[in-house]
Amino acid sequence: MKRIIILLIMVIAITAVSANELLQTTLTNGMQIVVKENKLNESIGFYCFVKTGSVNEGKYLGAGISHFLEHIVSSGTTEFHTEDEYNEMGKEMGALVNAYTSSAVTAFHITVDKPYKDMALRNLSQQLQFSICDSFEVAREREVILKEIVMRSTPPHSKIYQRHGELVYPNSNKRYPVIGYMELYKTISRDELQDYYKARYAPNNMIFVAVGNFEAEEMLEEIVDSFKDFPRRQIEPVYLPVQHQREGSIEYIEEFEIESPSVYISTILSASDYQDATALNVALSILFSKRQSPIRYKLVEELQLVNSRGFYGYASGAPNSPEGEITIQFEPKNSADIDLIISIIDEEIEKYSQAGITEEDLQNYINRMKANKLLRTPGVSSDANSIGWTMMFYNVPDYYPTQVQILESLKAEDLAFQLRKHLVSKNRIIFKAVPKGEKALLESKDIASIEKSEIEKVTINDNLTLLHKMNTKKPLINAIIHLPISKNYETIENAGTLSFMTNLMFRGSKNFNSLDITEWKEDHAIYFSTNSSTNGITIEFKCLKADYDKLEEMLFDAFKNPSFEDTEIILAKEEVIASFKRSKSRATTAHRDYLNSILFTDSRAGLSSEAKKDIILSLTKSDLQELHKTLFNSEKLIVTLFGDITKKEATEIAKDIKKNMPNNKIKIEKNFTKIPDQNGTFLNKYGFEQVNLDIYCPAPPLSTEDYNVMKLINEILSGSRGRLHQAVRGTNNLAYYAFPQFHSSENFGYFNLNSQTSIDKKDELTQVMVNELTRLMTEDVPIDELNSAIDENEKMLKAMLNDNSLPYYITHFEALGLGYDYIDRISEIHKKITPAQIKTVANKYFKNQTIIISEPDENVELMVK
Repeated sequence: MKRIIILLIMVIAITAVSANELLQTTLTNGMQIVVKENKLNESIGFYCFVKTGSVNEGKYLGAGISHFLEHIVSSGTTEFHTEDEYNEMGKEMGALVNAYTSSAVTAFHITVDKPYKDMALRNLSQQLQFSICDSFEVAREREVILKEIVMRSTPPHSKIYQRHGELVYPNSNKRYPVIGYMELYKTISRDELQDYYKARYAPNNMIFVAVGNFEAEEMLEEIVDSFKDFPRRQIEPVYLPVQHQREGSIEYIEEFEIESPSVYISTILSASDYQDATALNVALSILFSKRQSPIRYKLVEELQLVNSRGFYGYASGAPNSPEGEITIQFEPKNSADIDLIISIIDEEIEKYSQAGITEEDLQNYINRMKANKLLRTPGVSSDANSIGWTMMFYNVPDYYPTQVQILESLKAEDLAFQLRKHLVSKNRIIFKAVPKGEKALLESKDIASIEKSEIEKVTINDNLTLLHKMNTKKPLINAIIHLPISKNYETIENAGTLSFMTNLMFRGSKNFNSLDITEWKEDHAIYFSTNSSTNGITIEFKCLKADYDKLEEMLFDAFKNPSFEDTEIILAKEEVIASFKRSKSRATTAHRDYLNSILFTDSRAGLSSEAKKDIILSLTKSDLQELHKTLFNSEKLIVTLFGDITKKEATEIAKDIKKNMPNNKIKIEKNFTKIPDQNGTFLNKYGFEQVNLDIYCPAPPLSTEDYNVMKLINEILSGSRGRLHQAVRGTNNLAYYAFPQFHSSENFGYFNLNSQTSIDKKDELTQVMVNELTRLMTEDVPIDELNSAIDENEKMLKAMLNDNSLPYYITHFEALGLGYDYIDRISEIHKKITPAQIKTVANKYFKNQTIIISEPDENVELMVK
């Protein structure tokens, strides 16, 4: 494998560490606190990790009481405020509030703009200390979680994941699902929730993390003040039985409602061997993770026995868990080949346990990890979450320096030794999840000077626009190239081909073969993606500045001379087949196919997922070449460049991109899709338990004055504090979620409400959602509610957007013709909209509603009666 000279030089040369200050302390009551300055934007994130999850539930094991309590504590009533009052404060702050439960922790988080940090900290601290487990809220959330259990437990791949845990950990608490078994869950009372809250929610069982734009010492003082009177409690120890490794190779074959089989090969990693996990993960990454990793390449490309997605190996072992696991997972193309594939994996691992992994392989892995660290620009929420988990595992807020030391102490022989120690002996569980009817087939630190600039639009000429922002904090370039090559050029005969062709363009060209491209991008930690929509093609990449010139060569050659190699076409088609097979076990796919057939009859949008798959599979190399020649032409271009790049450099790069982009005129006509202006209810019976519900209405295209009014209507209905969520969940217990969606392009638009529920709630949910549209047509939206929705949306945008996400959004709005600064102007635009305008637009577009419902047929055995 090639030495990555430039990357290695960059990683060694860049020794400066972040100037962000990080402080850590433990209060006398036992609460661990970490604060870290992150001044990439104005937002602040608070996380609290309560060290109790599904494995810690004692007499409630399998009931999901930790997850149930998460729903009650998060924004629920306390001794100080009601749930409604917390929701109103959340609106005022524009807060992003959420929580989650895992096997080990229950985590609560809130992200706000800087002016609201005190209120956010106060609210979260009250909920963690003073929840009253309100009876009404408990009853309501009980119904909500029942729907969540159905949504998360009934899909076939969820059943496979859960079954894998039960088979690997039969004696461990890890065998229980985090959300709980339905019958056990139903038995939990309000008093038991309160008792569990008092027993487990103690400061000496918590880690509190704050990350954001603040002074670390001041924030630490505020957090200490919020929790200093929180009394320490005796935490009753929970017995965690150890899952010991079982001798020999134990196999299970089970059938599921799936199209593609999945296989798991799992070995228990005992706590005494946790120090081996790092070397094991390096070895498994070298053998499985990259396209040219030897085992992946042999099974995916040479023998073509395994799908490329879902093929990986990993070792996990948390210091606070009595055991971990080593797992290799793959998706065979045919169930009949499973045993052959396992034997090949075994042979290859045995071979590489003796020789084959080199010092160069190890060094390349370390270089990639360092490059990924440099390229990562976390937001405050992900940063806080990462710190919390690192504290859980290692009791330090930043494990990266230690991880590097461990990696740099390894030798290639250490990796081979760990393969011999843990995998060659074959003491393991093999779980083969196969499609129905196929079981029989198998039974036979320096602070650098940082320069920043604001976003600037540079109109280089009538056909070339540059959006630029400089930030020298890290030596990277974050780029978006937008071409107005719309999927509207597609017809019913070639739907989906533009996206397929665009993706293949960058998988091999005249001067760069596919394997070299893949290897170089993997070794240099390049992020690269393409996307095609009715608004155009977007090419997005992120790389170290030192790697840009090489990446540019590859881009320009792909623009003009894509090779569409036969092997790549075959691989890409196999990915399409595998994705289609996975999708057939999802209720949302069946519902979406039915929905499209109702809304878009006799148009490309009305094609089923199977029909679209067949179109792709019929493509030949000459078809792709003709598509490229006909469609990949762009007279106009938007280039967005963020990062360690001056305006002058960015301008030259944008000009070079335009110069190397084919710019012949596209001579075919566009085919626009329209939502039918119709009334009616359409019912689909399918083989899934959850009821999927959509209400579709026509909506204004981009070019009309109604566009911004409809955007504001979407904001009024959106979010956990919006009208729709409050109507279906806040008071009525009808659904786990419901949300609106407004889509608009140059020639058409649609507005829809989407939800998912149980069969007994279907009719009531439908009526409630229709009522919300009727309210908008018949009642004036109160000015206070209007202003609240606008303010909340503005605050959420401020809390969410940073230099990672901004390039996409500003390019998107500039391409739509709304202006790159639309995000900054949207609140002022919406404040000029009156309740009368909202009512007028609602009446113009919401009078005719297409209601589309998919519900279980008579053959579905319901989990929830």
